[in-house]
Amino acid sequence: HDISRKHHFFKMANELRIPVPKTIIINGVTEDVHYENLAQQLTGSSEGEIIMKLTSASSGKKVYLVRSQGDLEYVVAQCGHYAILVAQERIPLPTGLPYSIRVVTWGNRVLGSELLVNDKDEIHSNVAQGGKAIDLAVARQPPRTEDSLALHGLDRLKVEGIAEACGIDLGRRRLPRQTERLAKIIGGYSSNYLLRGTDFMYLDGRPVALETNTHPGPPGSG
Repeated sequence: HDISRKHHFFKMANELRIPVPKTIIINGVTEDVHYENLAQQLTGSSEGEIIMKLTSASSGKKVYLVRSQGDLEYVVAQCGHYAILVAQERIPLPTGLPYSIRVVTWGNRVLGSELLVNDKDEIHSNVAQGGKAIDLAVARQPPRTEDSLALHGLDRLKVEGIAEACGIDLGRRRLPRQTERLAKIIGGYSSNYLLRGTDFMYLDGRPVALETNTHPGPPGSG
């Protein structure tokens, strides 16, 4: 299966015991699919915030923040009753800004990584939706120094808060080893594409994998 399609990705993650957000795959929206039930299962609250995605979408398109039955009905209107959708718990944002760590791999070799942060959006961190990319070095690369740290106009304290929550050494711009390890496992999974960019966030101090992309963009200036 092409693990760039989100439902196949979560099947693969379960097989390999890769941590992911709490996830429900909805294979077509029927009358028994309700926001309150999904929110309760994913967040422990019938009023919890959930993220819904069309499994075949890319570049941050067809991704929605759902807080009510009305929001769910809007998603269905946009994607169709027969679409395969992913519903997930919303991962808390340490400083309120959407973020992710993208690790670009060629097979199980890590080429580079970036911290993606967006201060103009509510849920999207990727560059295609206005996010800014901050280079991170991987294990075999020399640390990238504070002198060359480019924040692209982002609030430094907020970026530092994200980095601290994710275990990123921002001064040395170092990718956490546990994130790099998971990216290698995902990159080495048998699939049709060797080049991919896998996105991570952090939950309770550990990385969780969100998705993997076959058109990841450049892995940074390094």
